[in-house]
Amino acid sequence: MSATTTKPPETATSNSVGCSGVGTESLTLKWGSLKAWDLKTESSLAALKRYFNSGKVSVSAIAQRDNQNQKAALLELIDAVEGEIWNGWEGTKMTKSEAKEYVSSFGRD
Repeated sequence: MSATTTKPPETATSNSVGCSGVGTESLTLKWGSLKAWDLKTESSLAALKRYFNSGKVSVSAIAQRDNQNQKAALLELIDAVEGEIWNGWEGTKMTKSEAKEYVSSFGRD
């Protein structure tokens, strides 16, 4: 049984263990979904809130099953983030284009 939440983080702007540099943001993607974030801008935080408000969110990336509205919000978040986007599997940086393709195509055969 996985733990889920339907509430967006109201005051916490970060759930990441290792934060990026001061003044920058970061996202980590894994399993085609959101794994970790460190956000500071209004546009990024608004997109994160839309993601949480669009459906159930698991505390485990492997258990997360984004619906279409969550995927759309995640794509908006990728566009909004002012910083680094990481592939949680490889530990490598991704461009916004690569990140959007990863999220959009994950799980398709």
